[in-house]
Amino acid sequence: TDDPSPPPSDGDPKNPTINFRGEKRSNATHASVTDPDARITRKSQGTASILGHLGSVLMDNRHGLIVATDVRGPGYTAERDAAVEMLTRLEPRARRRTLGADKGYDADALVEDIKRIGAEPIIPPRRNRNAPRTWDKDRYRARHLVENLFARLKQFRRLATRYDKLARHFAAFVVIASLFVWLV
Repeated sequence: TDDPSPPPSDGDPKNPTINFRGEKRSNATHASVTDPDARITRKSQGTASILGHLGSVLMDNRHGLIVATDVRGPGYTAERDAAVEMLTRLEPRARRRTLGADKGYDADALVEDIKRIGAEPIIPPRRNRNAPRTWDKDRYRARHLVENLFARLKQFRRLATRYDKLARHFAAFVVIASLFVWLV
């Protein structure tokens, strides 16, 4: 049987014994001491929540090279915010840029931000969209390059399981693993 009484105090002021039984995990109760940017995340429904980071990559469609990376705490719009931020950090050029992304990025605010930056969004509309946008299906096919990169990166257990506690360590290993994938 489960004992509802709290565990006895161990007298350690730096790491006190706390009873979290029956409480939902949240960023307020489980904040990281070493990395304040780490947030509680979950890989899929029904799995344990862990402190983690979200890694995003901006890739050149023509050559398949990584142009920009971003690591931040996970959140509802974190990937969309990272995409806009990485686009704005790129050097201006004469030809119009395009941003290819999957249906998960189909949000009016993101599409407007991409257009405001001067790039063309190549994002297929969600099925439940009231007014579907047009998108270039031929240019969307190049998006498989970034999917192939992430498939190869997941072969590195350290990235797939998110062992790194600090965002800078995670980002550094993403760059090292990406270089390895590109060279091999």
